[in-house]
Amino acid sequence: MITATIQIGNSDDKSMRSSFIIAIDHVLHDLSSDIHFRGGSGMEWENACWVISIPNLNLNSLRKELKEIREEYRQDSIAFTIGDTELI
Repeated sequence: MITATIQIGNSDDKSMRSSFIIAIDHVLHDLSSDIHFRGGSGMEWENACWVISIPNLNLNSLRKELKEIREEYRQDSIAFTIGDTELI
């Protein structure tokens, strides 16, 4: 199982911001076995972050879905970090 962190930044159009976050939530719930954390700044310029476990076979699907959402909501980028989690 891979651990992934997804981070999004400010959306200039506040009416789209919640829709952007909801769209990402839906994709993560569809492709991830566990969402360990979901949080945001709650400020006017909202940022959000998710930490998930995802099967390796779903990584390309997740990348594709996140790219499509980013384009749909006219965002410059979504930060996507993957790695192995070590419990010590």
